[in-house]
Amino acid sequence: MYLLDFETKSRRPIWHGHDNYFQDETADVLCLAYGDEDAEEPGVWWPGCGYDPEDLWEYAESGGLIGASYAAFDQGAWEYLCVEKYGFPVIHPDQWYCTQAQSRIAGLPSALDTSAQALRSEYRKSRRGEELIKIMCIPPFKHTPELLAELVEYCRQDWWVMRAVFKATPLLPQHLFRDYRVNEEINGRGVKIDLVMALCARSYADAEREEIAEQLQYVTAGAVEKPTQHVRFKNWLLACLEEDGCEDAIKLMVRYKKGEKKFSVDKRVRENMLADPVALKLDPALVEGLNMMDDAAGAAVAKYKRMAQLSCDEDDRVRGAMRFAGAPSTIRYSSLGLQFHNFRRDAFPLEDVMHYRAQMVAKETLTDPKTEKPVRIMDTLGKLIRGAIIPEDGKVFVVGDWSAVESRMTAWLARDEKKLKLFRDGGDPYLYAAEAVYGRSISAKDDPEERQIGKVLDLAAGFLGGPGALASMAVTYGVYIPEEDRKRLIDSWRMRHPRIVKFGKLLFATAMRAMHRAGTWCKADRVAYLFDGSALFCRLPDGKTVLRYPEARVEMTPAPWDKEQKIPAITALKAAFTKGRDDTEWPRHSLWRGLLLENVVQASCAILLRRIVAEFKEWCVFHVHDEVILEVVVKYAEAMKQKLREEMGRALNWCSDLPLVAEPVIMTRYGK
Repeated sequence: MYLLDFETKSRRPIWHGHDNYFQDETADVLCLAYGDEDAEEPGVWWPGCGYDPEDLWEYAESGGLIGASYAAFDQGAWEYLCVEKYGFPVIHPDQWYCTQAQSRIAGLPSALDTSAQALRSEYRKSRRGEELIKIMCIPPFKHTPELLAELVEYCRQDWWVMRAVFKATPLLPQHLFRDYRVNEEINGRGVKIDLVMALCARSYADAEREEIAEQLQYVTAGAVEKPTQHVRFKNWLLACLEEDGCEDAIKLMVRYKKGEKKFSVDKRVRENMLADPVALKLDPALVEGLNMMDDAAGAAVAKYKRMAQLSCDEDDRVRGAMRFAGAPSTIRYSSLGLQFHNFRRDAFPLEDVMHYRAQMVAKETLTDPKTEKPVRIMDTLGKLIRGAIIPEDGKVFVVGDWSAVESRMTAWLARDEKKLKLFRDGGDPYLYAAEAVYGRSISAKDDPEERQIGKVLDLAAGFLGGPGALASMAVTYGVYIPEEDRKRLIDSWRMRHPRIVKFGKLLFATAMRAMHRAGTWCKADRVAYLFDGSALFCRLPDGKTVLRYPEARVEMTPAPWDKEQKIPAITALKAAFTKGRDDTEWPRHSLWRGLLLENVVQASCAILLRRIVAEFKEWCVFHVHDEVILEVVVKYAEAMKQKLREEMGRALNWCSDLPLVAEPVIMTRYGK
């Protein structure tokens, strides 16, 4: 395989999307380093150097794979700039191979230098490179022979780092490489946004932040002047809570960092307090302050700005938003830039979206469509975010989402026949969980609150989470569960799901056995573990997909129930973490039974999703968790909905008895 690395320039920032970056009139290639993976030295080329990279051209025209770190960018440089300007040959998109995807599949960080650091490679990116990029790649584009020589050397160094990481990690298996290429095809199609709505929403958000700052000064009597003053807000809130004797609320703020007690008012703390302010005896002024800080933080609102930046100037479509294997431990997709995976769940129905859109376009005060009273701007904009994703004229979205797929997969892997029968009979797992809590029959119609408790409990305990996981999940769904009730609820779920608890224990015991029998596959029913002396591998039920935990080892760690007691645990490098400045090694995490169960379940569900995405790749525009979104001509929508229902309801050969259900819907805008 040939590996290559481009250095380019453009007036448009790269975070405005590849289309806008490369199609800008100032865009150009500065230099290129390339070479066979076994080359002693990389070749280098730059415009005006006096020669062509003919060996690279010949290799590309022969159909060979071309690898690059974040290949989508280098592919863009080749196709947008090099083919037209410098006579590079046109090559098939399927020839591009991403070394970052290879790193993620290996359980390592995605970014080139970060993965090299995790591998303790002798090759590292040059610090001078950041300075050169600011000078040469960003306006006003200073360019001298001396600077170019430095940039070429920096590009060569990047090639060496990429080659080192590429050599140190396993190649993408053929079936995953195929899925990666499908994902890139979908990325190339992109999804359209309602640019008018996005720009209006951004304008409302900017005005609201100014108003929040004024209100915050009033509510806090000047203690906090703007919502970016988190420390001042924390100190004001803590002082008020202490004065009012709100001990339960103060407990929510407590954090321990390296054994030292600290206080926080981060998003999770605010969510916990706002989940049930009455029970916590919070003064209305404190609730108002918390709401204002929450509104100002508005991560969902920032997505409108990203929409406007990332949408292509020519067709208002956002491309490149889906990241293949973005979650390394499960090979699940994640998203880039627009971050579809973080969209709020509590979206407005279509009629409300159109109501608020019309008000924003007319620059009117936003009012509730039912009560006609003014609404909280930031909260409303957050609930509207899905509605800003739209199909092309003459088309609609066909959206399919599996029903409780992770709960079904967990039951199937654990051979929990009682719960599988529940699914086959069309039962509701959340009612099933709630019945164990309340000791009686629960109905979705008559007991909506009890069912919601069952849902939160099933989602939190499904991967063997404890009271802490239950508290976090409750906040996510806006449910308040008193601390004294959490352990009882967890115990009730575990008593009703003994097979799942047993399977989680089996996974950990088998992984531990594999660690002591290097080179031997150890079976845990439908999955298996192997330790090769460095990494721990988990083979999934399909028989060909393998999860990888790098630099695994057994070590004694504090027990969750007693920090003074040490118990054996398996730890491995954690791709999502970043090494601290003073850390001597890469951060690690424990592979406890709940995490192993979660990884196996989510990775198995990801196999199902990749099959559906590949099956409908011609129409797929994006996908989120276990949901796939197709863009279809209106007259074919009903037929496509039926076809999608059939395919999502069909289990694969390796899980032929897994009960799957999906009820796709047709949408004129993306919603929930």
